[in-house]
Amino acid sequence: MKKNIKKICFLLLLFILSVVCSACKKDIVKIGLLIDSSDNVYVNSVINEIKTNVNSEYELKIYDADNSQSKQNEQFLSLIEENVKVFIVSLVDRLVANTYVEKCRALNSSIIFFNKEPIKDDIINYSKAYYVGYNIEKLGLYQSKMVQSLFINPNFLMPTYDLNVNNIIEVVGLKVNQGSQTSETMFEKCINDLRNKSFNIKIVATEYIATREEATEKMRKIYNDPKNIDISGARNIELVLTSNDEIALGVLDFIEEIKNQSSYSPFIIISANMIEESEPAITNSTIYGTTESECRLQGQIILDLVDNLLTERDKIMSYVECASVVDDEQNTYCTNYDGRFIYVAGKAIYQKKNH
Repeated sequence: MKKNIKKICFLLLLFILSVVCSACKKDIVKIGLLIDSSDNVYVNSVINEIKTNVNSEYELKIYDADNSQSKQNEQFLSLIEENVKVFIVSLVDRLVANTYVEKCRALNSSIIFFNKEPIKDDIINYSKAYYVGYNIEKLGLYQSKMVQSLFINPNFLMPTYDLNVNNIIEVVGLKVNQGSQTSETMFEKCINDLRNKSFNIKIVATEYIATREEATEKMRKIYNDPKNIDISGARNIELVLTSNDEIALGVLDFIEEIKNQSSYSPFIIISANMIEESEPAITNSTIYGTTESECRLQGQIILDLVDNLLTERDKIMSYVECASVVDDEQNTYCTNYDGRFIYVAGKAIYQKKNH
């Protein structure tokens, strides 16, 4: 009898200890990461930083929408069912951000958008909603700076690059996807800054590009358009501005087709959002220059925000307002709207030429 009592007491003690231990054990916090497409090189760079450095106490659940907003919406609802505490989202369509924010508000969850920038009012009306991205206007200014480093004097353009010696910079703009506010803003900022500095700019053509192959095809079309060919057979194209390096590489693919033609006159390519594959072309200046979006820093800021939102500790550095630093290369990031929009400045990468 005594043995049975001892056995029962021992089992009861084990049960109590197991209950206590399970109560002490910290639950794994689930973080939902929703991306528009795994084909996006920029998005992948940010994600890799997040995956590499995420806190071991967090479980990262990643879903790829394959450029389908309806699919992304289903993935979002699925993560809600899994009791996800923080959502990190690169939307397929930035205009649905308000729906996601309102869902998170109802759940008292946090949401951090990156890549495609939501409308301001979708973010600022909920204290646990943020956007992290690159400073588009500043990247446009970097592109303008690179153009100025080549053409030098607006009153007497460098004849090496002013191919038809008319003191006008003839520009082709190749942008990412029609309706992308990032590519439109960057292109406009570059062109407007050049014009404000008295450079005479003529936009020969603009096209919207989805892939490297499409960039090659559309550049071929522009190059062979009769309106861009003068009486001698030379092309009135001196500068190609692209929204990213994948598009720039597509332009280089086209140049490979025509570089041995007698009518070919080398035009300048200036790009943005540097990728590893483009580094040799930038080193040898077949792409004159590009911009670095500092994807690693963006990933680090997102992770700091996640920690801050989950622990209510302020790990985020104090940022200055973007309006005060847009032309200041010493600042690597800045904020708008009381720190709710965080922008990484990036940098210009190019081989400066001696004239």
